[in-house]
Amino acid sequence: MNSKKGNSVSQFLSPELLARIDNYHIVAKLAVEGLMSGMHRSVYHGFGTEFLQYRNYSHGDDFKTIDWKTFGRLDRLYSKVFREETNFDCSIILDSSASMGYQGRKSPCSKLKYAAMLAASIAYVATKQGDNVGLFIYSDKIKTMLKHGSRQGHLARFIDALSAADASGTADHISCLDIVGRALRRRGIIVFISDFLDTGATPTEIFKKLRITRNDCIVIQTLDCDETNFDFSGAVRFIDSESDARILTAPQSVRGSYLERLAAHLEETRLAARKIESDYILVNSSDNLGVALSKYLHSRGAVYS
Repeated sequence: MNSKKGNSVSQFLSPELLARIDNYHIVAKLAVEGLMSGMHRSVYHGFGTEFLQYRNYSHGDDFKTIDWKTFGRLDRLYSKVFREETNFDCSIILDSSASMGYQGRKSPCSKLKYAAMLAASIAYVATKQGDNVGLFIYSDKIKTMLKHGSRQGHLARFIDALSAADASGTADHISCLDIVGRALRRRGIIVFISDFLDTGATPTEIFKKLRITRNDCIVIQTLDCDETNFDFSGAVRFIDSESDARILTAPQSVRGSYLERLAAHLEETRLAARKIESDYILVNSSDNLGVALSKYLHSRGAVYS
């Protein structure tokens, strides 16, 4: 990729820019189409029935995709790219507890807004592929339950629900996942987005609930750079957004032990996801949204052309 173009695409997909846009549908379209444009690739490559575009033939491509009429006219090999009609149920589960409302000093948006932008982008991709998208937003209770659908009107309702999400309440993963599990009508894919920082249940206990649904799962842990770097100085009063517990401390004196415990927690979360054969993705609310979306597409085993 041309480095100059790559830099412009990176800026185009920066959370600083996208967080200024209130319309998540526009955010999703910019993120997905901008990512694909920057990569010179198509996420919709498959062997479905709907023709999407041409691309230069590459060694190893299936001969069945070559457009021989075009070759006869131009004396160059081109492959046809089709949109894959997967017709999966894609269920996005979004944690909107109070801790997800945290926005660090160097972050362009809260963890919840970043997670919502990512969820909107995933829904945009899924809808383009013909998948049915459903949404569950929760904290200590289910706040939003949107049944699966795939039409453009359904995507608009999905986006509206994300836009209305607020960060409040404590995270009760276990009981809410019980409700989600009962609501799922058929097997598909679950995208579970949370910071997983509560102490009410271990990652192993939480993800066991996902295993029971017998769906393919992708766990996306969303954190703020304040949480991953703990780059504070002076005396700081920390307030738990869910319990309102407070502690005054000198961050420099506890930074080492904090980072050790965080690393252990992240590894525990990753391994717990792995035990249920789920993909695990760690994202930061300061990350370029294209990077996070690329990780999701890679975890889906998407084939780019």
